Amino acid sequence: MNPISICIIAKNEERTLDKCLSALKPMDCEIIFVDTGSTDSTKQIAKKYTDKIYDFTWTDDFSAARNFSISKTSHDWILVIDCDEYVENFDMQQLLAFTHSNKESIGEITRHDLYGSSTDNYTYTSLIERFFNKNHFHYSLPIHEQIVPVSRCEYQTFPVPVSILHDGYFDNEEKLKAKNERNIRILEQALKNNPDDAYLNFQTGQSYYGLEKYEIALSYYQKALAQDINFASAAGRSLVNGWINCLNELHRSEEALQILVHYHELCDTSDFLLLMGHVYTNLGRYVEAVGEYLKAIQAPKCNKEGANSYLPYYRIGILYEALGDIRTAAVMFQKCGDYAPAQKKLKELLI
Repeated sequence: MNPISICIIAKNEERTLDKCLSALKPMDCEIIFVDTGSTDSTKQIAKKYTDKIYDFTWTDDFSAARNFSISKTSHDWILVIDCDEYVENFDMQQLLAFTHSNKESIGEITRHDLYGSSTDNYTYTSLIERFFNKNHFHYSLPIHEQIVPVSRCEYQTFPVPVSILHDGYFDNEEKLKAKNERNIRILEQALKNNPDDAYLNFQTGQSYYGLEKYEIALSYYQKALAQDINFASAAGRSLVNGWINCLNELHRSEEALQILVHYHELCDTSDFLLLMGHVYTNLGRYVEAVGEYLKAIQAPKCNKEGANSYLPYYRIGILYEALGDIRTAAVMFQKCGDYAPAQKKLKELLI
């Protein structure tokens, strides 16, 4: 068995747990499973894969549960996985090499988030901090928990060769609504003690956005933006993108132009440039919109699937169609490949 402990916390996860745990078997690692009050077959499923199953009384604190799971491990190196995540690829030799020289660093694994709705399905790829040495790091914050150093020391993060697929955002609408409402309850309690915390305000905004309560979401995004933000960081970019999305939903796209003072810090990602294209489109500034969409295609970084290819081409096609240039619109839709909305547009143009 490899000297790595995989830590999982769960409650009523029978839908995904078998798939999650079976994907972990090839890693040949210790699995620590902590149940926080399941009433379905979750614990019975877990017993097929590990005998290290523990109960933890839920206290509305994810970090408390995470740290409890870590306390039960036999090894110093911890990999944290959720029940709706499935390991796709890993390189154990390289992962073990990381443990030999990076005890005071955090490993970032690659996560592919699946999003789906009645009109759109796509994958969002990001690096998330999940691999660390328990002697130097633990979890903090009651929800959207973060890995932090045990002592206040500087540390670095590095990608590690583990990739996972996450389908938690494919839950039914009622379950997603319940998750957002639970998150808001915990986040707002945490904000009572830290009202100016940028991260907590951002995550609260995200949860209200998920409930389509855009005015409330915007107020929290703006509280976060009022703090000292590193706009070049992944967290800073996510905050900006959430804020712009919210303004677009509220038909207040003009306000999003305030972010142009930080444009040079953000314009290397297709995701941001695509959103700026939407902003200019909403404002009727079509030449500038096309310019942003074209930049999105060339940007060196991309998280949302299609943000550097078929999505900007599709949007450019829509603009040219609105301007009456059907020939150019058709060319743009053809560049979208098998993207269904573009294929539908092509058929309409050919009729």
